[in-house]
Amino acid sequence: MAIKKNAAIYGTSTLGAKGQVVIPAKMRKDLELNEGDTLVFVGNVHSSSFHILKVETVQDLNKALNRLLKNSERFGEKEK
Repeated sequence: MAIKKNAAIYGTSTLGAKGQVVIPAKMRKDLELNEGDTLVFVGNVHSSSFHILKVETVQDLNKALNRLLKNSERFGEKEK
């Protein structure tokens, strides 16, 4: 996925009666979001902010964290 900037403002969207929003077309293209993709919403109630992640991103992060945990456990065993 080639994104030239770390962050961008893509526009605005209005929350509909059923809680739906439209993700701007350029954002969908840049972030390779496609119909049927599962998204994870992570929010902060104190700042009224949220992030949207593709579920694959969360799964990849989880795998990486599990690998780190396993490696750190093995390292701890060597130190004993």
